[in-house]
Amino acid sequence: EAPLVLGAFKSYAALVNVLIGISIFLVMRFTTDLPLNTLYFISGSITIIAGIYSLVRKVNFVEKPKKKKIIFRKKYLLYYLLSLFSGARRQIFVVFAVFLLVERYHYPIEYIAILFVINNVIAYYLNPLVARSINRFGEKKVLRVEYFSMIFVFLGYALIDDKWLVAGLYIFDHIFFAFAMALNTYMQKIAEPEDIPATVSAGFTINHVSAILVPIFGGFLWLIDPKYAFFAGIVFAVCSLILTTFMPSKKPLDFKEISIDK
Repeated sequence: EAPLVLGAFKSYAALVNVLIGISIFLVMRFTTDLPLNTLYFISGSITIIAGIYSLVRKVNFVEKPKKKKIIFRKKYLLYYLLSLFSGARRQIFVVFAVFLLVERYHYPIEYIAILFVINNVIAYYLNPLVARSINRFGEKKVLRVEYFSMIFVFLGYALIDDKWLVAGLYIFDHIFFAFAMALNTYMQKIAEPEDIPATVSAGFTINHVSAILVPIFGGFLWLIDPKYAFFAGIVFAVCSLILTTFMPSKKPLDFKEISIDK
């Protein structure tokens, strides 16, 4: 059930992102004199309220004893490495793809907000489909599709010189973020149940190591030539693709389609 549940959660998140993107567009379009720090204050306050609500809300489940410290184990090495390159790939998208649109093609905030909305509308409908694909084809094939596609996306960022085609690449790039849930379900399959929280924490930490290093390293490459930052992204995608060869292939299974309407 994990892929289907994760897909549903990601769809809900995409729906909220659509509303946020529309709000940003309207605010920047019709209230140009509103200071940015006021916008940050409003969004930060909403986040704090949501956090407090989540903290005090009672959840009816029995928690089994689990390891709560971060652990690193040799048998989870492949998950750690894929998490590292996943973080690097995300930074290429979050930092340099947007920077390319803004700096080189002079996209205003309103246009970025429109792209943001388009991405999340697609994600809302796509996430459940990707979830079912994970169940049908397995994590290995789904992740391979993502990493193989990223090679051509980053190559397009580096070589294409048309603002509309690059915007299309940006939308196409975002589609494959849904495929990343396969990495989480892969970890759940290989990890001992009591190790899952600690292993997720380790993967999350490793992911953010690349989130720190890639913008710095990529920034130096950008100053030399922006295309070099995307060539680095191709290297990350190729490394990830090679690593998937060590993942076990999915065995044919007989399973019923699981409904998560509730």
